[in-house]
Amino acid sequence: MPIACGAAMDSVSLEQQNMIKHKTKNIILIFVTFFMLTYAILDKFAFSFLIYSSLDNDFFTKHEMYKTPNILQDKFETDKYLFDYTGNSDEDIALKYLKLAHAITLKYYNMGKEDDRTFEQMLNDSIADCSDMSIFTISNYIFLVKNSNHEDLLNYIRFATGEAESKSQSGLHAWLEITLDGKWVPFETTVDWFDFIKIIPDKIPETHDEKYYLNLPSWKYKRYVTAIYTSDNRIEKEFHFWGIITSTKNKSLLYILSNIYHSVLK
Repeated sequence: MPIACGAAMDSVSLEQQNMIKHKTKNIILIFVTFFMLTYAILDKFAFSFLIYSSLDNDFFTKHEMYKTPNILQDKFETDKYLFDYTGNSDEDIALKYLKLAHAITLKYYNMGKEDDRTFEQMLNDSIADCSDMSIFTISNYIFLVKNSNHEDLLNYIRFATGEAESKSQSGLHAWLEITLDGKWVPFETTVDWFDFIKIIPDKIPETHDEKYYLNLPSWKYKRYVTAIYTSDNRIEKEFHFWGIITSTKNKSLLYILSNIYHSVLK
């Protein structure tokens, strides 16, 4: 009997050990799965959170957007092109002002890649990247509509960041969007098919053909974050989760952390 009892105890002890091992494996598996999912989510959203946090007044005032006198508008001489557009709808009028704002930007800047420049250097250059072209254009737009008593049109344009793909290239990108038929439509600010040495505001709606930059069929966009400068001087920002989740060009969490690490070391 004692021998049988000892064998039974060994059997119970072995069974308990197996149960503990099984539970430990499950806990480790759950922890690893949770860690991987958390990292995957952070990896997808970290760059967008970085963009979101930067799209505030500091981001826009870096381009002197809301200051008076406005340095950007002094360079562009935007006040020379003030015009009172009319149209069939507010969307139609907003598009006319956006065309004019874009034409003014193209008169002074061409698309190009220029990193690590101060605002003063940017003012003296004639090259801008996609973010600059979009900021310059929306800055001109804000100036034009506010000084033409059309502040209600501010909500029809927004700044967008994410990724874009055309037939020849793809990558992280910035652009503008305008509401047409109640839907947000991409307005590509980097294309330049025109020679706007002389700008005639009342001719711009016809000469600035939107087929070259409005809702281009050969371009595909994925929004990460958008921002609207409202009529009551606020910035409304919005995450676009589908664009973030399906992104392929998003900067990784490790990339962001390494940049932060190196910037701290500097």
